[in-house]
Amino acid sequence: MATQNTLLSIGTRFKVSPTTVISITNKVLYFMLKLKSAYIKFPKNEAEMRDISEGFKKYPGVIGAVDGTHIFVKVEKCQQDSYIDRYRRTSINLMAICDSNTLFTYVFLGYPGSAHDSRVFENSCMCKNIERHGPNFYFLDTQKYHLIGDSAFALRTWLITPYQGDNVTRKQKFHNYYLSSDRVKIEHCFGAYKDNDCRRKINQNMCVKIKKNFYLVL
Repeated sequence: MATQNTLLSIGTRFKVSPTTVISITNKVLYFMLKLKSAYIKFPKNEAEMRDISEGFKKYPGVIGAVDGTHIFVKVEKCQQDSYIDRYRRTSINLMAICDSNTLFTYVFLGYPGSAHDSRVFENSCMCKNIERHGPNFYFLDTQKYHLIGDSAFALRTWLITPYQGDNVTRKQKFHNYYLSSDRVKIEHCFGAYKDNDCRRKINQNMCVKIKKNFYLVL
């Protein structure tokens, strides 16, 4: 999974069939997903939230930076229209939140590349749970803790975004600067994720049939 080798080349190297390679890969992924809750977890209590917010040095009360990125894939021709993103490539959306140590604390994956970040986020399990149970389901106290995101996201009591427009005041510019200084952590997180492996695209020799309503929440 950490290289761009084809199934055939891996099978040849280890003297097994491509089918066996797929089977072993699926088993590894299964056990990785079994461990997900130990490594990808949103802060649950006051102490955890306080520790994370102290790590975001510029903007107060931040317990996560949210953003979206694209995982490039090849899909069947009949599905390509839905999966063509703004880069004119076929992809699926990865929406994630990271903490001040650039560790993922929430991941929502599966929407087609044509979907906007805000649409993906609004349809995530996190937003659905907040609609159902209220912001305190995740944030304990929205007067004290919140997420930060870019202008692609809608402003909420628990999600702070930059001021927009040509007439922002000096004070608003400072707000945008401090928010951006901490929000960049999610971009660093995506950068490290993509630099260290080839998950940003599935090997060009493979074509994937995406099933409808496939979403992965971590």
